[in-house]
Amino acid sequence: MMPFVQFSQPIEALIPPFKDPFERQHFIDTELARLTPIVSVFLREVGLSTTFSRTNINSHGAPSSPKQRSFDIITAYLHTPLGSLDSQRMVEPLMILLEEGIGTYLARQERARRELIYPTVWLAYIVRLPITVLIRAGILPSTEFISNIYGKLIQVLALIFIVLLSIKLGVTIPWAKIIGYFLK
Repeated sequence: MMPFVQFSQPIEALIPPFKDPFERQHFIDTELARLTPIVSVFLREVGLSTTFSRTNINSHGAPSSPKQRSFDIITAYLHTPLGSLDSQRMVEPLMILLEEGIGTYLARQERARRELIYPTVWLAYIVRLPITVLIRAGILPSTEFISNIYGKLIQVLALIFIVLLSIKLGVTIPWAKIIGYFLK
């Protein structure tokens, strides 16, 4: 028995009770099919590759050819007959990959909790908001475009700061001359 199996919850605790064993198996297969692509995407998002390579092995245990077969371990495991030699070989690397993903998300969860109280993180989200909106809209802005937007924004903010500071210090601003200059 693999060591991680003894620490697993019994399947009865994870799924509702079924009277018909075929209905139960159908429910398990459906849930696995729904979750497989989601798990693969989440693991890739945190930088964990689900692609594995294996050298072909003949019946004598020696490599049959120098070719290596690459496959997505999550999808391949779910499409491999239960109890087969291939499924037994994939269990341990699959469980290690899933545990690495869980560990990565637990670490990210702790970091996210700390980020809730940092005003600099809030400011970063606000500053990045225009780019996020463009990306969500399907527009991939270039680095030059982003630099231009933020350059103009910083100039406007600096001008507003200077004007407010000047007013606070009692400096009179000749608005008529300034407006006349820009309207020429």
